[in-house]
Amino acid sequence: MNGLHEVNNKYGHKVGDQMLQIVAGALLKEFPFEQVFRIGGDEFVVISEDYDSNECALKMERVAQQVESHDYYISYGIAHRENEIGADRIAQEADVRMLENKRAYYAEHERRRPRTDA
Repeated sequence: MNGLHEVNNKYGHKVGDQMLQIVAGALLKEFPFEQVFRIGGDEFVVISEDYDSNECALKMERVAQQVESHDYYISYGIAHRENEIGADRIAQEADVRMLENKRAYYAEHERRRPRTDA
């Protein structure tokens, strides 16, 4: 999630919690409940054996659009491997892609003031 820390500091944790709920709701709409995990303050992971990388990319684009409709933004990375052991390596690859996406987001957008009426 882009800007959760700033939202919490500026508007309070209640607004930050609303932001988390919006992102979680969008993820759960696209992916089955048992595949979505919150792993950190502003990070979620989706582990899917049901969709290929193209389907995941389409689903994540829909998630991003749903979140943007509330004037919030996410950065995400997708890593896909078939028949490969090593979840740590896959997670690291996705994390690198997410960080690249987040850097690109902040390079294009100044840190905009998020809406508080979400």
